This record gives sequence, C-alpha cells and structure tokens, in this order.
Amino acid sequence: MKLSYKGKSAIITGASGGMGLEISKKLSQNDISVLMLDIKSPSKVFLRKNKNCQFKKVDVTNFKSMKTQSNSNCFFYSPTKT
Repeated sequence: MKLSYKGKSAIITGASGGMGLEISKKLSQNDISVLMLDIKSPSKVFLRKNKNCQFKKVDVTNFKSMKTQSNSNCFFYSPTKT
C-alpha cells in the first residue's frame, strides 16, 4: 500500500536553512502545503519556485513572542489549492 500525502499540510520550524529548507522543498514538490516558521526569511527565489510554501517570521524559542504572534493571526494559514 502506497501512502499519499497530496493535499495535506505541514508546519516546519527552522525552515529557512539546512534540513528545514530541504524538507520544506521536498514536501512542496510532493503537493503538500507547507507553513515555514523561522526567525530568518528564506530567499524570494525559493518561495517563488516552491508555490506550496508560505513563510511566517516567528521565534519559536521565545514563548512570549510565540503567544504575541499567535494572537496577531500569525498562524492563520490558508493552504494553496492545487
């Protein structure tokens, strides 16, 4: 039995560099909507090439910041339709 995650959503923290960036890219290439969370932005070229990715600037190591961001609709996420 082959699993399919097409049309599903994923949230990736530390998504703008290293493994997080590669994971975001692979998920996006497999038609999975990705919410990328990080304190630094990915390149505009990356976001343009990976249409299923959306970026939100969030410091997940700071609870107060997370609470402020979540109260300001930072986590309101609308996956792209394919």
